[in-house]
Amino acid sequence: MMKGKKLLTSAVALALLLGTFSVHSFAAGFTAAQARELAKKQVPSGCTYLKTELDDGYYEVEYYLESKSEKHEVKISTASQKIVSYKTDRDGKGSAQVSLSKAQAKKLVTDEISGAEIVDTLLESDDGLKEYKIRFKTDSLYGSYEINPNSGAILEREIKIGTAPASWTGSVSSSSGSSSSSSGPISSAKARELALKVVPGATITDFDLDDGVYEIELYKDGYEYDVEFSAATGKQLSYSRDRDDDYWDDRYNDDWDDDWYDHHDWDGHDYHGGHTWEQSHHNGHYYDD
Repeated sequence: MMKGKKLLTSAVALALLLGTFSVHSFAAGFTAAQARELAKKQVPSGCTYLKTELDDGYYEVEYYLESKSEKHEVKISTASQKIVSYKTDRDGKGSAQVSLSKAQAKKLVTDEISGAEIVDTLLESDDGLKEYKIRFKTDSLYGSYEINPNSGAILEREIKIGTAPASWTGSVSSSSGSSSSSSGPISSAKARELALKVVPGATITDFDLDDGVYEIELYKDGYEYDVEFSAATGKQLSYSRDRDDDYWDDRYNDDWDDDWYDHHDWDGHDYHGGHTWEQSHHNGHYYDD
């Protein structure tokens, strides 16, 4: 936990974030220096100022906390002169080991964000390294945390000021709310449900929402699947399947040339001989389960 300040939980910090304390005592032209001073009140003590940038009507003020190798970014509207988001990014990666339960990971979020309701929790994997990605909301804040599942280190926080949009909370404007072609936004839980209908029994290894598209990676029985759905409608946009060569090499203790698969179709039929995988053999190995 941060020394000197508990992120977003002190009365002063919450008041500033939610606009209870007026910042309109600044001069009419809200300056970078004023934005920097406002941001400084939100970051932990011991942070070093890095820079301030003006982008499309918002000041983005960056500080760095050396003791945690953590960058803090405060985004402030020039129009309202109020903070609209707070983000931290810590040097470090996920872990191959998982020692924290989902409940423990969620508690790290609720300990920092008073009254937080957890929207969803996902254990994601990328190149063998796992992270918990947890989304939350309150009446006036929403955002996400990325947490190392072994050490419990918070790798990233993204906290936005305001009411969470319907697509964030997962409400569906369609009256049925159950069809994959519904006319309203679908929740992340619904997107995962749709993906598992495409590949029953698979494990979701990666999950992302990017530009209105749910991008979902799954794994099952030596194959990697990629499925995309529209977040607005739930319509399936794409599907692909790739063979995991390492899985098959390890399974059959065989490292023979993977080009052999170029002569077989996806469901195991030999283009030249018409044999199924169960009937075929190569280098003395039979492909039966």
